[in-house]
Amino acid sequence: MNFDPAALATGLVTGIVCGALYFGGLWLTVRRLPDFKRPGLMMTLSFIVRAGLTLAAFALVAGNSATVFAACLLGFLVVRQVGVHRAKAAQPVKERK
Repeated sequence: MNFDPAALATGLVTGIVCGALYFGGLWLTVRRLPDFKRPGLMMTLSFIVRAGLTLAAFALVAGNSATVFAACLLGFLVVRQVGVHRAKAAQPVKERK
């Protein structure tokens, strides 16, 4: 097994970009759900497109390298954690009685 820092960096950046597109697309879809006549169908189609593009990008970049795939996944999960943290911070704080 070869250690290729450039391939790992490419995998990490790919994961970050895919994560931003995946969760950004999810956010846009959820915000627009009230506008759709069939929101369930739109969520399903949105998921299929987002997941398909993400998996295709991971497969294209990683090829047969498990370490590059892991770097892609790490970048993707970092974006998810940042999004969760920002969403929690944006919620109004309720006063305790």
